[in-house]
Amino acid sequence: MLKCCYGDDIRVVEIQTDITFEQLQETIFSRFGGKQLNITYKDEEGDYITIDSLALLQKTANSQLASGAKAVKLFLFDRPSSVCSPKTFVFLLSFTQVLIFV
Repeated sequence: MLKCCYGDDIRVVEIQTDITFEQLQETIFSRFGGKQLNITYKDEEGDYITIDSLALLQKTANSQLASGAKAVKLFLFDRPSSVCSPKTFVFLLSFTQVLIFV
């Protein structure tokens, strides 16, 4: 059982054990009105990690259930509407270098 959180909207999604990652995505997306969303989990440091394979979902599920969770908790976020422009990339690269060298 998956507990999927999209903002304040939390829904339970039950999946079959023999599902593909694409089927998993479609199942989750259909529960939230067909939106294309990023599927993530929250790691031990509080970072949101994108789940991009069934292997990572299984690892996440095993970790959460081993720590006493009753369901696997996933967090859904809107996908960005466009890819970073070259200007944005240069800014981010410059900003990162400033952080590293300061």
